[in-house]
Amino acid sequence: MSNVYLTVGLAIFTALFGFLSAAFWWQVSERRRLVARVSELEVKVGLVTQAVVPISTAFQAVLIKTLTHFHTPVVDALLAKLGPPYALTDEEAEQLRLALLDRERDMGDRITDEERDAAHILPAVIKRAKADAARAMMQPPLPVAFRLVAIPISAEEGK
Repeated sequence: MSNVYLTVGLAIFTALFGFLSAAFWWQVSERRRLVARVSELEVKVGLVTQAVVPISTAFQAVLIKTLTHFHTPVVDALLAKLGPPYALTDEEAEQLRLALLDRERDMGDRITDEERDAAHILPAVIKRAKADAARAMMQPPLPVAFRLVAIPISAEEGK
C-alpha cells in the first residue's frame, strides 16, 4: 500500500514541478518579449523626435533647392552653409544677401519667376529658421514616459 502512496505522491510532485517550471519559463519569455517591444518603441520614439523639423527649416531647404545652380558655385557654396546646422559667418551672410538681391533684380529673363521669388523670400526665411533653431536649443527635450496597460484578449477574460 505504501508503494501506491509513493507512486501517487511522486506523480503529483512531478506534475506540480512540471507545471511550475512551464509557468516560470513562460513568464521569462513574456518578460523578454515585453522588454524587446518596449526597446523597439523607444527606438521608434527617438526616430520620430529626430525627424521633426521646424517648418521654417523645411521651407528654407525648398528655397535653397530652387536657387542652387551649377553655374553659380559661390552662391551654391554659401547656400550649402545654411544648414542645418547654420555655418555662415557674418561676412558670408552679407555676401549671400547681396547675391540674392542681385539674382532677384539683375538676372532679367535668365531666371524664372519662381527663382526670383525664392531669392526675395529666402533672407526672411533664413532669419526665421535661425530663430527657431535658437529656441529649440534653449528648450529641454520633452521627457518620454511609457505606461504598460493590460488588455484582455477574449471576452471571457474581461468579465
